[in-house]
Amino acid sequence: MNKEGQRMKRFMALLSAAHRGKPEICAPVNPQWQADVMRSVRQMGPVSRGIRRPVDFIQLAWRLSPAACLLVLILSICIFQTGYAIYHQMAALSIAEPAQTYLAYIPF
Repeated sequence: MNKEGQRMKRFMALLSAAHRGKPEICAPVNPQWQADVMRSVRQMGPVSRGIRRPVDFIQLAWRLSPAACLLVLILSICIFQTGYAIYHQMAALSIAEPAQTYLAYIPF
């Protein structure tokens, strides 16, 4: 973030210098002034288009949080309604028919 702050300060300084050095609005633009402004813009270099990973991840997390809360609520209701009955049934099935127990675990 410090690096971005330094870039922004440098950019603002260049814009301020260009604004202070510009001629009057009604007068035609001096080609030397225009060349100086364009040279200072070129010296800034290309803008980095990289992914800002922490910021993008936080924005994505906040966008997905309502869906996550809804999913937690639905799964909690399902768990409270089934209770421990499903675990009891799975234990009884694994003791009674151990060969088919693997197939019973697939949906869970």
